[in-house]
Amino acid sequence: MGRILIALEEAGLADNTIVIYISDHGDWLGDHGLILKGPMHYEGLLRVPMIVRGPGVPAGKRVAEPVSTIDLGPTFCDYGGAAPLQTQHGQSLRSLIEGDATRDFAYNEWGIAADAGGCGSQPAHGADAGFQVDRGSAVGGGRDV
Repeated sequence: MGRILIALEEAGLADNTIVIYISDHGDWLGDHGLILKGPMHYEGLLRVPMIVRGPGVPAGKRVAEPVSTIDLGPTFCDYGGAAPLQTQHGQSLRSLIEGDATRDFAYNEWGIAADAGGCGSQPAHGADAGFQVDRGSAVGGGRDV
C-alpha cells in the first residue's frame, strides 16, 4: 500500500486519486466450529478492513455504519462523476466517508439456493442471491473506513 501511495505522489496524482484498500471477506478460524468461508454471515466473515484515502476523505475518520463490497462500484462512479452502465445494488459510500450520513443496513451477496437436501449448494440468481445485513444485528456491526 505504501509503495502505491509513494508512486502516486511521485507521479503527481495523489491529489486527485481515491485509493481504497479492502479485503473481499474474512474467514472463519474455528468460529462456531467452522473454518474457511460460506454463506452464514458471522462477524468473522463480515468484519474486513477498509481504508480510504484521497481528496475529500477526512484523515482518521472511522465509519461505524454497515458497508459492503457491493458499495464499491457506486462509490467509484460517484467519485469519478460517471453514471453507472448497469443497475447497481449497492450505494455510494461518499456521504458516509465525507459527511455524517447514516444507514441501517448494507447488502451482501452469496450465490446459493437450497438444493433437494435443504442445504444451499446451487448458484442463485436474481432476488434470491442477496442478503441484507442490519445495523446492530448479531452480524451487522461497524466497519472501518
